[in-house]
Formats: sequence, structure tokens, C-alpha cells
Amino acid sequence: MEDSTCITASSLSVDENGNGGPMFFFAHVFSLGWYFIIKFLLREYKLVCTKYRSENTLGKTMNVEIEQKHTRKFRWDHYIYYRLDYHLSTNPHAKPNLLLGLTFLLIEIGSVLLFFASPPNQTMSSTIWIAWTYVADPGTHADAEGAVVRLISFGITLGGMLIFALTIGIVSEEIGEKLDDMKKGRARILENDHILILGWSKKCLTIIQQLALANENEGGAVVVVLADQDKESMESQLTNASDESPAIDDDLIPVGDSRTNDKISPSSSLRLLGTEVLFRSGNPLLEHDLHRVSVSTAKAIICVSADVTDESSADVSDSKMLRQVLTLKAISAARLLNCHVVVEIQDIDNSDLIHLVAPKFTEVMCSHDIIGRLMIQVARQPGLAFVLEELIGFEGSEFYMKEWKQLVGKTFREITVRFDNAVPVGICSGLGQNSARLNPDNSYVIKEGDKILVLAEDEFSYTVNDGSYDATLGNEDLSSVLANWTPLLKKEKLLFCGWRRDMADMIKELDLSVSAKSELWLLNTIPTQDRQELFRDGGHKDELQVENLVIKNVVGNPNVRRNLEKLHDLDVTGKPTGETATLDEFDSLLILADIANENDTQAADSRTLACLLLMHHVQKEILDKRKEQAVMKFRSGLTKNNSSLQLHERGKIQFYDGISYNIRPPISEILDVRTRRLLQVADCEGYAYGYVMSNQIVSSAIAQVAQDRRMNSVLGEILSANGNEIYIRDISRYIEVGKDTTKELRTMSFWDIALRARQHNESAVGYKPFKLKYVDCGKLLLNPPNKSVVREWTPGDVVFVISLS
Repeated sequence: MEDSTCITASSLSVDENGNGGPMFFFAHVFSLGWYFIIKFLLREYKLVCTKYRSENTLGKTMNVEIEQKHTRKFRWDHYIYYRLDYHLSTNPHAKPNLLLGLTFLLIEIGSVLLFFASPPNQTMSSTIWIAWTYVADPGTHADAEGAVVRLISFGITLGGMLIFALTIGIVSEEIGEKLDDMKKGRARILENDHILILGWSKKCLTIIQQLALANENEGGAVVVVLADQDKESMESQLTNASDESPAIDDDLIPVGDSRTNDKISPSSSLRLLGTEVLFRSGNPLLEHDLHRVSVSTAKAIICVSADVTDESSADVSDSKMLRQVLTLKAISAARLLNCHVVVEIQDIDNSDLIHLVAPKFTEVMCSHDIIGRLMIQVARQPGLAFVLEELIGFEGSEFYMKEWKQLVGKTFREITVRFDNAVPVGICSGLGQNSARLNPDNSYVIKEGDKILVLAEDEFSYTVNDGSYDATLGNEDLSSVLANWTPLLKKEKLLFCGWRRDMADMIKELDLSVSAKSELWLLNTIPTQDRQELFRDGGHKDELQVENLVIKNVVGNPNVRRNLEKLHDLDVTGKPTGETATLDEFDSLLILADIANENDTQAADSRTLACLLLMHHVQKEILDKRKEQAVMKFRSGLTKNNSSLQLHERGKIQFYDGISYNIRPPISEILDVRTRRLLQVADCEGYAYGYVMSNQIVSSAIAQVAQDRRMNSVLGEILSANGNEIYIRDISRYIEVGKDTTKELRTMSFWDIALRARQHNESAVGYKPFKLKYVDCGKLLLNPPNKSVVREWTPGDVVFVISLS
């Protein structure tokens, strides 16, 4: 008893150094706790009094009607609930503070009750500790003695269990919110030299694929996507694209069939090849969200435009791109942006705004303009689609720039044969946006600091050879060869099926490429009276003026057979002019993804595929009819000679009595890569000679510019009527391949042909043998292997060159 009395006395006393004992410590804790609780309650009470006084003042100064209308007495429980909701909504620490306050009150009240209910030898500090043990561990109250003590202990224990449950709930909720934030893409990204994609559209998966191919030799790259979409949805799209498998198995191909699975049905599955893709949800227009994805340390930024369906939505999308550039410019002004920005827009007329705002760090690319110019080139040169698809993408050979000290002082003609695994096509003389120069003169001398622009599989796959190949072999006189070479027709007749938003821009571009009095027939469902207004874009553009083209308007559905069998020209009022045409009269046929289904890729491709098959069938009927007429003419003895019929390359039917008919394969615009499989299965001329994978080509071009901003001017020149383009030249332009030519004269290497092409100021980049289809040429189309090995060139072989005309 004396021991306990001594312990109690020491707990209440102060030691000789002036320091308090346990009771002194607990007194400080209690005082601090009560201070915060009373302070909070007083603040809430003052707020209640203020509201009460304002209500009384309002009642005294205004009439009764207004008082009844604008004032109301609230119950205390309602007000407490209202204030509790307010604090929980506005204060992020309200939940733990509330839990801490409840715990403190429970221990305080419980310890006081235990102090009065316990024997006299119990101190206040010991009852506080006992109350805490009851709150923290429900099993400790089992040792309590006495009915009153046990009842108090039971109450404290129940309160402790409630507090423990609240604690578990709050901790669990906080952890869940953090995990949800991470799952929803709100966490910060810490990366350097990554490629940042702002926005999300149907082109993004192809852009990611091309970036993965471009960085395959470096072990992959880091691609970060920030878009105002759900992170899980974007990740699901990427996963689904990566899980797709080829539609036709190799085992289903008959033994001995020369076709391979990748030719019949190339896999459309997305291959990351070591590239890591990170998604974040947020608004790309906000600087806070941009800093969350480490915009200041990115290697390149790609601003992806949203998918649009008409001119109005195109302007809205481009206005968002303008604001996006302004946001990035604000970051750049603070010297926090050290990379170039690739901006995709939908209307070429809006490109000047982007250049005006940020000309130094932006590269503007108009997706519709790229597709339009590409389709014009492909339509006029069947087969060119395969070359351009390999050129713009990273699957085969693409553009690379590198400086070679060994070539300084050499002329551009001399370096034509200095790369075994690459094809030189230009020079880059600086770091500016327009520093790359395609197809320079033969006499251009390589200077110190000049970079050679080549076509190669990757930047590590080629090097300079020893220069042992004789570059003088291409100096032969080609006058006899040119005497037998037949240039392209001067006057052309083209057919466009469908309507695009940028039809006026396509027509202007085509007008620069064709000769005078060439005809363009437009077959679509839009009335002729409305077409002029669409050309003017609702007053945003000037009247469509053409110099070389004569436009013919045909109203009808290209997916209806009778509209394809014979085309009737209509004037601006919709009345027939009496002029008609059939498909065999056209030099070029182009099937466009109609604006009505532009945003639905499957619907657009379905209509394109149906139109392609109908055209192919109508052309076949016309061909059979011409053949039958020719055979009847031959049997009646009306032909000028006794020769038989011959089917030439490009489907051109030539009769030896001098009559010829053009059956050109139509070129179709495809939006979904999976539609390419259906073209292969259909096995029609449209697949054999070309199609335009519009979304894939635009995505590939954007990826190339993201890797090297100088590629924007190079690709822009190749796809434009002003400057160097890719042309398909017949081999007869460079070598005599007639029947009377000996085999020795027809035997040359690709380098010999390339040197002869330099006499025309052309850069030869590949070739196609007559006996091979475009889909079977593989690496021969661009940067062919074994350039120094001789081969026998035959009539019908073609060479692909980069030339001004």
C-alpha cells in the first residue's frame, strides 16, 4: 500500500530538476487537445451567431413578405450536418482530424469516468493509459473488476472498435484513391528524351507502330500519350491492336504456292519492338498537365488532331491545335521546351496561323493535303502507291542523313555508286527546316559539313564503299535510246469517284500537273448546284480557278452499276450536256473515301471496296466486248495484218491494226489496314496496281518528321507538283531493249542505269521487273540489293526515279 502511495505521489510531483512527471505530460496533452477542440467549436458557434444576427437584422429592416421569402430558421441537427459536409468536402485532412478528435474525446471521457469509478489508488495518468488500451485493444477490458468499471470499460471498447473500423475505412479509401489516380493516369511521368503525343485519334496506333520501327535498332523508345480520354480505354486499344493475328494461316497456303502469308494477308498486329508506351489522362491544353508528362525533357512532341467529318469541325479542330501551340509556346518562352513540335491540322488554309504563332519550333502537316496530293500522283502512275508506302513508312527503306568525310570534294554524280546498301538522293547543307535539297545537279561538289541524304533500311545499315566501281560507265551517248523512248500522253482524262472535304485543293494540285485541255470527271451524289459552294467552302475560299483542267460533273452513286457503265455530263444547273464517257476512256480512275463515311472507317472502306469490284467487273465486260469486236473484225479480214491480240502491262489492250483501248486499274483510298486483306482476297487489279492507305501514310509521315524535322520539307516536295517527285520510267529511257538489241547491250547493273539516269538529272532509287507484280517485288522497289551485279533488262521493266519532271 505504501509503494502504491509513493508511486501516486511521484506521479503528481515535480522532480528536483523542475521537470514534470507523467501527470505533467498528460496534462499538457489534454490541454492541447482541448484547446483545438474548443477553438473549433467557438469558431463554429460564432458563425452560427453571425447568421442568426443577420437573419434578425433582415427581418427588422424589410417587410414581412420579403422576410418570409428570404429567411428561414434551421434546426441544429441540420446545421451540424451541413457544416460537417462542408468540412469534409473542402478540407482534405478533415477525415483524419475528425477521427483524431473522436479518439481524443473517447479517451478523455473514458479516463475521467474510470478515475472516479476506480479505487483511490488509481491516478489520472494510469486511467488515461487504461482507457487508451481499451480503445486500441478490445481484449484488455476483460480484466476489469466491478460492475461500474466493467460497464465503462465496455463502452470505451465499443467506441474503440468503432474508431478502429473508421480508421480502416479511411486508410482503405485513401489507398484506393491513390490507386485509382494511378490507374486513371494522373501520376507524374519522369522521363528524358521521350516522344510525347498530345491527343488521341485513329492514327495514333499507327504512329506508335512507326515510332517503334524507327527505334528498333536502339532497343526501343519511350512514347508518352496525354489525351483527354480514359487511360484504361487507350491502353485497351493498344492491347487489342497488339493481340491481333493474321487472318490467314501459313498452313492454309497450298504447297508450292509462291505467295507467302505476309503477301496474302499481312498481319495488322501492332509490334512495339521494345518501345514502351505510357498513357496519361489529362487536358493537353493545360500547362499543369503538360508538366505532368515531362514536356520540358521530351525529344519531340506530336500534336494529333481530332477526327473530323466536315469543314466546320475541321476548323474547330484546327483552332484547338492553335491553342495547343500557344500553350507550348508559353512553355517555350520560359525556356522549358527544347524540342520541335509536329502539328497535324485538317485544313491547309489554317497552316499559316500556326506558322505565324510559332515558326521556330513547329512543323505543320495537313493530313488531308498529304493524302490528296498522294492520291493524285498514284492515280496518274499506277503502281506508285507501293513505292510511296514503303518510302514514307519505316518498314523498308526510308530517308537518313549523315556526314561522310570521305566524300568531301566529290561530285554528286560520283557518289551515286559509293553506297552498297543505300541510294543517295540529296544533300543537307545545314540544320534549318529547308536545308535538305533533293536531287542536286551532277556538278554539285560535296562540302565540309554537308550531309548525304540517302534511302536506307536504317542509319546503321550502310557505309561508304572503297570507290572501286567505275563511275564513267554511264557516260554513253543516249541519243539513240531517247529516239525510241515514248513520253507520256500530253492530254489526260481522269475520273474521281466520291467527294472529299479538300476536293478544291486536290483539283488545284492536279491542275498544276496535267497538260492543257485535260478532263476531270467528278462522279458523286452531290448535286451540281451545290458543288460550287463546296468548292468555296462557304465563302472561306475564292472561286475555283483552273488553267489546264476541264471539269465534268456527273451526279450518281458510284456503288450503283448503271452509274458506272456510262457517265453523263451535267452543267451547273443539273441539265445534261449530251457528253458521255465510259470507263475505258479514262487514263486514271480514283476512288475516294467519301465525306459521308469519313469518320466511320469500316463503312467508308466497305463502299470503296464495293465500288472497286464494280469498276473491275464493268471494265472486264468492256474488255471482253472489245476483244469480241476485234476477233470478228479479224475473221472478216478487215484487219491490216494477221497478228493476234496482245495484253500489255498496265492492262492496256493493243490491237495490231492500230486501235488501242486504255483499261486502267482504279486506285482506291483505304482507311483501315485490315481492308487490304480483302483486296488481296478479291485479287482484282486495284490491289495489283495500288491503293492508298491514307491513315497509315499520314501516320508514317508524322512519325518521320517527329524523328527528324527536316523530313517535313523533303516529304512535302516529293508529294507536291512543285519540285522533285517520284516517277515511273520505262527502261527504254536508259537502255535499248528492242527485239534487235543484243543481250550484251541489255545486260547492265542497277548502278549503270542509275548513272545513265543522272544524265537526265534523275536519281534512280529502285526498279520493277516486268514479270513481277508490285506486291512481289519486295526490296527491289526502293534501295535494291546487289546494285553492282549485272542483270538482263527486258521490255516492260520500269525504273523509279526522283526527278523534277
